Amino acid sequence: MRISNVFSLTGTLTRETVGRGSKSERDVMVLSTTEGASCTLRLAAQNPFQIAPELLALEGQVVTISEGRLIGGNTLLVDSSSRIAPRP
Repeated sequence: MRISNVFSLTGTLTRETVGRGSKSERDVMVLSTTEGASCTLRLAAQNPFQIAPELLALEGQVVTISEGRLIGGNTLLVDSSSRIAPRP
């Protein structure tokens, strides 16, 4: 598994369904940047099959991630919701 550190990433949080039609179908939060990149966002302590309430509260907002780890190519794992700040 490839792991990379990420510092200061800004984008819009939206809810999307992944794995549609499979046993792994679930809703996830996706961070999409203005450059066209996107990744699944989740908190480290969060169940991968559920969205943390802290992330749901930020749905549709532009946020900045101050620190996280990109795992498996497209999942941004953030240690704490304190690392996620809404932009004014």
